[in-house]
Amino acid sequence: MIINYLGIIPARSGSKGIINKNILKINEKECFRYTLEPVIKSKVDKIFFSTDSTEYLTLYRKYCSHEKDVTFNYLRDSSISSDKSTCNEYVNSCIEFLTQKGYTIKNFIILQPSSLFRTSEQINNVIDLHKQNNYTNIKSVSPIIQTPYYMIYEDNTQVIKNHFKNRQSHKTIYIYNGAYYVYNLHKYNEKVFIKYIMEKEEGYDLDDQTDLKIISLLLK
Repeated sequence: MIINYLGIIPARSGSKGIINKNILKINEKECFRYTLEPVIKSKVDKIFFSTDSTEYLTLYRKYCSHEKDVTFNYLRDSSISSDKSTCNEYVNSCIEFLTQKGYTIKNFIILQPSSLFRTSEQINNVIDLHKQNNYTNIKSVSPIIQTPYYMIYEDNTQVIKNHFKNRQSHKTIYIYNGAYYVYNLHKYNEKVFIKYIMEKEEGYDLDDQTDLKIISLLLK
């Protein structure tokens, strides 16, 4: 069976900044559901929930779309579930698992639960952009919240030499916000990519308690 667009939701346990952040309730809803719900309503064909936790998997089962789900009883091996594990490791494990199940993956989207501001329409726009650009890989970005032009090191030297120009004189700087990584399987290792630009507030990534306070307010 061919899957044109697979949505991979990586949700390992063992987060350190916020314990169990992927299932943490934010405004009465588990964190991962802010990703799962719009993905279910989008053009994504199938969804794979990559976790090493039976607790997480059980909770995912409660809310998943059985029509779109292809997770089966997969649990990510502990060897690729630490804070030092790479994206390549869990992606390769996912693709290998589904290949053994008889699936052929054409394209996939990595949708990190720590990015909570997606909509189904936005996901569809990203897929359309991918198709329109000959399946060139996509990485989402947003304008930075604090400019590095005015940052200094501990020894008072500037991070970026800018002679303290006016803010308007600098180029716009973007940051990878982790919301979308879109790949064609055959182009996965290519360095070329195009940007999908999101709003500044959509770039918040849940990593610590300060992020949690801000994100909780923005989601209300």
